[in-house]
Amino acid sequence: GIGKTTLAAAIVRRLFAGDTSASSPFDDFAWVSARTAGLGQDGMLVGSGRSALSTEGMVAGFVQQLMPDEAPLLLDKPEQALAALQHRVKRIPHLLVIDNLETVEDLEALIPVVRSLAGPSRILITSRKRLTLATDLALYPVPELSEPHALALVRQTGQHQGINALAHAGDEELHAVYETVGGNPLAILLVVGQLQFHPIAQVLADLRLAKGLPVENLYTYIYRRIWDNLDEEARDVLIAMAAVAPGGETLDFVASMTGASVEAIRAALVRLMSVHVVSKGGDLFASRYSIHSLTRSFLFEQVVRWG
Repeated sequence: GIGKTTLAAAIVRRLFAGDTSASSPFDDFAWVSARTAGLGQDGMLVGSGRSALSTEGMVAGFVQQLMPDEAPLLLDKPEQALAALQHRVKRIPHLLVIDNLETVEDLEALIPVVRSLAGPSRILITSRKRLTLATDLALYPVPELSEPHALALVRQTGQHQGINALAHAGDEELHAVYETVGGNPLAILLVVGQLQFHPIAQVLADLRLAKGLPVENLYTYIYRRIWDNLDEEARDVLIAMAAVAPGGETLDFVASMTGASVEAIRAALVRLMSVHVVSKGGDLFASRYSIHSLTRSFLFEQVVRWG
């Protein structure tokens, strides 16, 4: 919900707007998505109709987009399809986008194939999980929106949905939205969507208390896969992070909240940072660990129900 797909789409539009031969270093682009579900602004979970992305599925998706004439002869021959794709993208620079990589069937099998498509072409990957197994990636952690930008999104979305009072509301009136959900764009869109039916105090209270189907779906969509894949030690540390001040706390402070050793806490924090539910601030000499406002609300209410 932090806007990875939106950012990737904006990059593609900027590169291929207008006369691509003059403005883009790439001759063409293709996009495949591993997304199996989405969350609408009404808070309803929507399936994409796709199964988890496989290596063969990724190659087939690129071949169908870039070589539509040859595709019917290649799609039932995975090795030939990959060879044809490699031949094309090695001769002509392309931008290949793989969205939501964390939902692929076998990530370890897919990464070498992705690497074989690079140069002079480039690969743009979005993923909730930090891809530590590939050392040749340039990583860009997408930050949450600052409060001014978050409130600008609230107003813009309110204007688009015809909620005039929201579109013209002042910063003080909207501060509670940012205080509750932070700069998570998906949560902001859900809040605005719910304002068509309920007053703002009720919508924000539902988020804090994890009440109502739209809010439960939001937490499920953002956190369920992450929570289910955490070991008990990482879960304990994440729950302890609910007591950390918004500005973050030191490793020793987090350790004092759990009773575990500093070494164990450090290892758990690395696991939590790899799935982007804990953020690290500070400088080269002192680190401070924190969580988003939305994660705090999730920890106080929803996680108790999941166990």
